[in-house]
Amino acid sequence: MKPFSSRRLFLFLSSLLLCGVSHLSGIVTLAIDGESSPGPLSGQSSDPNVTAVQLNRGPDLNADTAFPGFYDSSNWDTGNVFPGTGSGSYVSFSFEVAPGYTLDPTSFLFYYEDDGLENSPLRIDLRTSRDAFASALFLDTNPRDGLVKSVGDLALDPVSGSVEYRFFGYAASGPSGILGFTDNVGILFEGSPVAVLMEGDLAVVPEPAHAGLVIGLLAALGLAFRRQRRG
Repeated sequence: MKPFSSRRLFLFLSSLLLCGVSHLSGIVTLAIDGESSPGPLSGQSSDPNVTAVQLNRGPDLNADTAFPGFYDSSNWDTGNVFPGTGSGSYVSFSFEVAPGYTLDPTSFLFYYEDDGLENSPLRIDLRTSRDAFASALFLDTNPRDGLVKSVGDLALDPVSGSVEYRFFGYAASGPSGILGFTDNVGILFEGSPVAVLMEGDLAVVPEPAHAGLVIGLLAALGLAFRRQRRG
């Protein structure tokens, strides 16, 4: 059996310390079951460190119960340009990450449909509270096509604390336009169709004091290893 050299010991301890700095808690799945409701919809989370998963309407939208099974909204903005971040013409997907953790989204799927009428919104602009809704993550210019929508990981930054994604809708040709989130067999959570699904890596954020201690220990180990090699 080969002796456990100081070099191997250094590499082993370094790996342990680095794992302590960026420990991955695992994959987290957030889901919204898009059943029709007059109020916000409570979602599900596969990890207790991510909570308050909700789908909710902006203040300018009205609930519409004409299509059971859909989380329907009417009175979308009728302007032909983005109505601005202060607009209440949106449906929001929100959740909260516990202190000491970050969630790095790897996929974001959702499905919505219109009511088949010509006065539903023709633009859906997805934005996030991470930059105060300043930039678009996703722009759908054909929300009536009935396809599952996807936002890749390149457009989604790691999040901490409370976060909200808003689906701003506009370019509706009439104030009675309806667009609703509904479950789709192309988006499954625990084998059942859902309307919104986000997956991501949940990571523990090290305390500053702990991170400094790790750096100091790594430096000390490196110095001891170098001295031993010189000796």
